[in-house]
Formats: sequence, structure tokens, C-alpha cells
Amino acid sequence: MESRSTYKVLMWLVIRTFSKEDIGTYTCISTNSLGKAEGTLRLYGKYYSPL
Repeated sequence: MESRSTYKVLMWLVIRTFSKEDIGTYTCISTNSLGKAEGTLRLYGKYYSPL
């Protein structure tokens, strides 16, 4: 029987109150004894000022 070491990488970004300053590129980097995981996302959007 073959032994495999598997794991999942889960990253998320929560923006509770969106503003135009939130638009841009975000990078998440995690390092531990198993190695390094890295993810990058680009947040696009149109900002509409509340009335």
C-alpha cells in the first residue's frame, strides 16, 4: 500500500466594507515545516459612493 501525504491550500480574503482603496493586488504567503504556499489575487471593481 502506497502512503501519500496530501494537503489542501485554502486562502480567502474578506472585505467587510468595500471602498475604492480596496481595489488592487493581494498576496498571501504561508510558510511552515511542510513548505511554502503562495497565492495572488487581483480585485477589480467599480466603486459607487453611497447616497
